[in-house]
Amino acid sequence: MKKVFASFSAAFAAVPGVTILVSGLSVPPDSKLLFGGVLEAFGALTLLMLWINMSTLQRLKLSELNKVCLASVIVSVVCLFAYIAALNFCVVRHPYRGTVYFPLWTTGVANEMVNTAGSRLASIDRYGLAAVENAVEQSAITLALTTGVLILLYQGVLMPLTIAFGVLAVRTFRGTPKSGH
Repeated sequence: MKKVFASFSAAFAAVPGVTILVSGLSVPPDSKLLFGGVLEAFGALTLLMLWINMSTLQRLKLSELNKVCLASVIVSVVCLFAYIAALNFCVVRHPYRGTVYFPLWTTGVANEMVNTAGSRLASIDRYGLAAVENAVEQSAITLALTTGVLILLYQGVLMPLTIAFGVLAVRTFRGTPKSGH
């Protein structure tokens, strides 16, 4: 049983990053290497932190570990909803013309296009994919900040789950989990 929890914890740290690196699943366009690499690095760091603090974690009561796991799951769910909302706001898929990755807040020409057209999707209809992409790319700083915010939210989904699995795995190294100990 100890190895099962440890394996789940390690998989939770590695599998999402590898999946992103290979498929780009649920990340902004052209960002799969960045997101996957960051996820892998932080997943490994999380497991290392759990490993280094194993003796401290093993001394905690089961009720305290349960609170850590519950808090981790709550943080993960909140970040998941925030990430989905932000990603859907930023990545606009036009059914016939293509996809544009907008920053969280538009500035300059891109902002004018969106305001004149009435929405991000309507701006693609009105001005065309290439023109909107060019306008968005002029806002490199806001696009970079948006990518940073999305990475933080994505990490907020996966790191707490890695912590929850890791805390449970560390607990099992101490022996069979006993109620209240």
